[in-house]
Amino acid sequence: AALAWRQFAGRAPDLALSGIEGSIWQGRARELVVRGQPLGALRWQLSPWGVLIGKPRAELVIEGPDLRLSASWRQLGSGSELSALEGEIDAGWFAPALD
Repeated sequence: AALAWRQFAGRAPDLALSGIEGSIWQGRARELVVRGQPLGALRWQLSPWGVLIGKPRAELVIEGPDLRLSASWRQLGSGSELSALEGEIDAGWFAPALD
C-alpha cells in the first residue's frame, strides 16, 4: 500500500498519508491530512473485482480524536462519488464557520 501511495500521491496534492500499513486491497494509514487539517487514522478496503473491471470502489473509515466518518467511494469516469456517508463530528469543527 505504501508503494502504491507513493505512485498516486502526486495526483492528490491536497491529501497526505503517513504510517501506511497493509495492502492496496485492505490497509490503514496512521494519519490522514486533508488540506493541512489532520483528521485521524484511515482504514480502507478496496474491491479487487472493481479494479479489474475498471470501476474501482472502496469502503473507507476515518477515526480521529473528534470525528468518526465512514463512506463508500467509487470512481466514476474522471470523477469520484462518496455515498453512504455516516459520521460523528465534534461541534468545534464548525466554530470557524459560525464566527
